[in-house]
Amino acid sequence: MSEEADRQRVPVLRSEPAHTLWLLVSRLGTLFLVLWFYSWFRKSFFQQGTILAFANALDIIHWQALLGLNVELDLQRRVLGEAGWIDAFNLHYRQLKTVLFVAAGLALLRDRPGFTSVWRLFLVTTAIAFPMYALYPLAPPRFMGPYGYPFVDTLATFGAAPNATSGIAAANQYAAMPSMHVAWTAIAALWLAVALPWRRVGAIIGATHLGTMCVTVMVTGNHYVLDIAGGFATVGAAWAILAVAGLLAKTWAPVPTVMSVGSVPRVTLTGTVILIDSLPADVAGEGWSRGHHVPAATRPRSAEPGSRRR
Repeated sequence: MSEEADRQRVPVLRSEPAHTLWLLVSRLGTLFLVLWFYSWFRKSFFQQGTILAFANALDIIHWQALLGLNVELDLQRRVLGEAGWIDAFNLHYRQLKTVLFVAAGLALLRDRPGFTSVWRLFLVTTAIAFPMYALYPLAPPRFMGPYGYPFVDTLATFGAAPNATSGIAAANQYAAMPSMHVAWTAIAALWLAVALPWRRVGAIIGATHLGTMCVTVMVTGNHYVLDIAGGFATVGAAWAILAVAGLLAKTWAPVPTVMSVGSVPRVTLTGTVILIDSLPADVAGEGWSRGHHVPAATRPRSAEPGSRRR
């Protein structure tokens, strides 16, 4: 059988544009629904009294003072005099979900197993954060003015932000711990690292985005340092759960599933796309009949007994 004739065979399984489009729409649509449900459920069922939320905030400030971590107010004051910086930080804070969607789409297009692994991490991270707002309501720094901490709500003061208490998916005002802005930005950074592995471009972009978000949530008066630590801890806990369950490593390397339809299949891996063509059993030879994963006819010449390098 000639090589040209073999190439003209129609593969049993092949990545098609329509299938790729369906994956993008379905996965990104699911991501949107998860984020919407998260915000709606958090506001609808986890609203706690203000007394406990402010008491917890004062505790956070006290603990951070003991650790020398009360840097949020000084950081914000340094930026308030620069209108351009304030606008930049406000914009960066608002683009959380945009970057998350773009990163997810790129990862899905370029590395589906990698996308799936981080997708599971996103779901478990979000699930872990759900009960935290009921167990530990926390007033953000921007609400602490009456207690002697004159933080400015930069989004409301300089960014013409809409009322955060309006709309069905509005945010819970006392849900600062953990910082999901930081946690979800970490997820986006991982998707970028998966999508753009060349010279670690994605990892560098993701790390820069994540570091900037950590500063942003403090400059805008939305989170304390310990909230940021809580966001990282939430992602770390989700990672540990998935690692123990064996649901991370399995998805990083593509594992082909071969089905034979009336003949012996041939498997070719191109990145994460699996192409399966059929070869007659008499062409495959003994390699397949003996149970080897790769038929004899598809092995490199150097793998054949008695073959010599040229």
